[in-house]
Amino acid sequence: MWPIAMKDFWIYLRDRGTIVNLFVLPLMFAVVLTAALGGVFGGGTPAATMKVPLVLEQPNPAVTQAVQRLPGVVLTREGAGAARSAVASGSALAAIVVRGQHVMIWQSPTEPATASLFRGAVASAISAGVSRADLATLIARIGRTSAGRTLAAGLSPMPAVTHLAVGVTRQAPHPSAVEQYVPGFTVAFLFFIAATIVQSFFSERERGTMARIRVASTSPRAILAGKLIPTFAMGIIQAVVMFAAGHWLFGLALPNPAALLAVTVAISVAANGLGLLVTSYARTQSQAQNVATLLVFLLAAVGGCYVPRFYMPPIMRSLALATPQGWAMRAYQAILLQGQGLGHVWPNLAVLMGFGLVFFVVALLRFRVDQVAA
Repeated sequence: MWPIAMKDFWIYLRDRGTIVNLFVLPLMFAVVLTAALGGVFGGGTPAATMKVPLVLEQPNPAVTQAVQRLPGVVLTREGAGAARSAVASGSALAAIVVRGQHVMIWQSPTEPATASLFRGAVASAISAGVSRADLATLIARIGRTSAGRTLAAGLSPMPAVTHLAVGVTRQAPHPSAVEQYVPGFTVAFLFFIAATIVQSFFSERERGTMARIRVASTSPRAILAGKLIPTFAMGIIQAVVMFAAGHWLFGLALPNPAALLAVTVAISVAANGLGLLVTSYARTQSQAQNVATLLVFLLAAVGGCYVPRFYMPPIMRSLALATPQGWAMRAYQAILLQGQGLGHVWPNLAVLMGFGLVFFVVALLRFRVDQVAA
């Protein structure tokens, strides 16, 4: 087992293609996209929070027109309760309810600075809007009555503006660009180990190495262990390099390295199982590599490695949990964003190990060393 493992390990280290695929490409993608899209995710605040629903319980045309000019304010037919729930759930920064001469603003206490600016903008808009409306009414009335009576009766009182903080439902914070792409490309390319495993087995057949190993009466169990130990180790090294680069280049916080390592081990188990599964079904190296590459990139996209899950529609968020990549991203980001430890992420580890177990069992039921030795 160990001579086979050491042989493969040195082959990988000397193979420029393997080094590029497992280390250079994920690091390049993570660095470039983090640098280019650093502000796109709003530092952990989803773009949806800038929406402000406007509810008209007792319409006031002057107030409504003034408030609707503000960016992000959207007139809604839903009631005040739905608007308040939107603020509480974090899907809206604030909500405005117009009740005749009374304007109420519900705001989220998690964004105090932004909410304060928004309240000032609403008050200014209402003041300017109502003044314009009253001035138009005044000018219209001057032609029919005396200026004194018009001044006394033409100007309506300024609407009262009050604001209340709404209790916010506790939500997991959203990732920044570095918190998305460093773990995202780590997960995506950890599963690229599957293609490396496929290449290794079929290359052994082309070189005739596997046949010579079989002649030496090496057991199939030792052969499989020897072939998988190097790819398992390469996966751990790959993750260490990625997170170290994220930390030194972009200041990515690593609050619990032990938990990150445990998640990486579970991902490597699942990735090695997937590689052996693809190898067991394939008949040619080209077929196996094409299938492995397609699976890796497709599952990474569905699992949320490239796009944050909070940007995905609900059906895609559900589909992400049908992939090992989706559970891996949940585990990594629970550690990076919330500082969670093994006590919190162990269900994710269990699911990843379960994926790996299923992959290995199915592969071993079909796999025969002779099929890649002939």
